[in-house]
Amino acid sequence: SKLLSDIRLLSLQGERMGKVVDIFIPDLGADKDVDLIDVMVEVGDTVEEEDGLITLETEKASMDVPTTQGGIIKEILVKVGDKVNSGDLIARVEVEEEGAAEEKVE
Repeated sequence: SKLLSDIRLLSLQGERMGKVVDIFIPDLGADKDVDLIDVMVEVGDTVEEEDGLITLETEKASMDVPTTQGGIIKEILVKVGDKVNSGDLIARVEVEEEGAAEEKVE
């Protein structure tokens, strides 16, 4: 039911440790409506900065779009077959807050 999914969503947000960062398509120059041919990650995957998220294919070449932040994939907002442009939102990554994971041990 919708109510249950809303409640689950709220409880997931309550457990959030880090901040969520939006990842966008970088500047593609003159290319418009570029084909998205591969999504390399799934929600829940852990990625390092510079890991590829998606693959785009222009008339000239195919290229991977990396994440600008390491963390956990929270949301993927594109799918194979989409046409994308510079600045489109492709994913949200939860990044650990600095120091959140490091507990001082004396």
